[in-house]
Order: sequence, then structure tokens, then C-alpha cells
Amino acid sequence: MITALGIDPGLAETGYAVLSGGAGGFVLRDAGILHTAARDGLATRLADLHRDLAKVLDEYPCDMMVVEDLYAFGRSPRTAIVMGHARGIILLAATLRSTPVVPLPPAAVKRALVGSGQASKAQIQRMVEHLVALPRPVSDHVADAVALALVGLSRRGVPLVRAPGEGSAPRAGRFLPRAGRITRVPR
Repeated sequence: MITALGIDPGLAETGYAVLSGGAGGFVLRDAGILHTAARDGLATRLADLHRDLAKVLDEYPCDMMVVEDLYAFGRSPRTAIVMGHARGIILLAATLRSTPVVPLPPAAVKRALVGSGQASKAQIQRMVEHLVALPRPVSDHVADAVALALVGLSRRGVPLVRAPGEGSAPRAGRFLPRAGRITRVPR
């Protein structure tokens, strides 16, 4: 079994998904959003992101962390800088646990799951909902994190099918709050 942690980086909301897989397919183990409070300063928000991601990594030791690669933000350089800060904290958390990081450009993930590097967010969400049987509506941050983990596992030879006996994965419902600033998809 290979375990992958998919991360859709963000300062306000970072999507994450933990999937394990082998020759028989994959299993969704956990997914959700790590939140930071807009009222807090940048340093506090980055510390909160690190703390919450460390909790996920401690609960689910991973063979790899698959992180969305940086891309150009065009008219919004401030967004790119903030994303760089958040992404740096995410990479630090992985490195401190000796977890290999696999950066994937958004277009590569879209191409692998939908067949087009130009696929829309809605197309990715629908494909993820279909493959993993996530409750609807699913956050685009969670869908992106699941997509990243799926592609990471696929590149290691795991077929993109749910493992036998795993049913429909999470039960239907919306995100439910759990300890602190982490919102998890119900399972």
C-alpha cells in the first residue's frame, strides 16, 4: 500500500486529501480543509497552517505529498506571493517528516483525470465526485487535493478505481467541523 497526501495550497483554505492505494485500487482515508483566520497576521496564519498540517501528517504518515505546483497569477502578484508563503510552509512540514514532495502543475492533473489540460474546476469536481464518491457539493479545494493524490498514486501504478469492499467511501453530507480549524469530509 502507498499513501499519498494531496495538498491544494492556500492561505485562507488549504485543501487536503489522504488516499492509500495498491494493485486493487485506492481508498480515501481522510479529506478536508485547513482554515486560517483572516483577522490574524501573516506569521500567525502560517504558524496555524503548519500546526494543522502537522496534525494531519502525524495522523497519516505518507509515502508522498503531492502538491499543486505554482503557476502565474497574471494580474494578481500579491496572490502569488501569499501562495508562495503558504506553499513554503507546506513543503517545510513535509521535509521535517522526510516525506517526499511531488509537485504537479494543474494542467497535468487535469489532463490525467479529464483528458484535457484546459478542463474547468467543475469538470475536475465532477470527476473526483464520481471516482471517490464524495458527498456533494464538495469544496473545490478538497476536489483539487483529492485529484492531486489520485494522480500521484496513479503515477506509482495504482489504478484509478475504488478498492473492492470499500463501498462508496464517505457517507453523504456536508463538511463537518472537527477539532480546531480543520474541516473534514464525513466518512
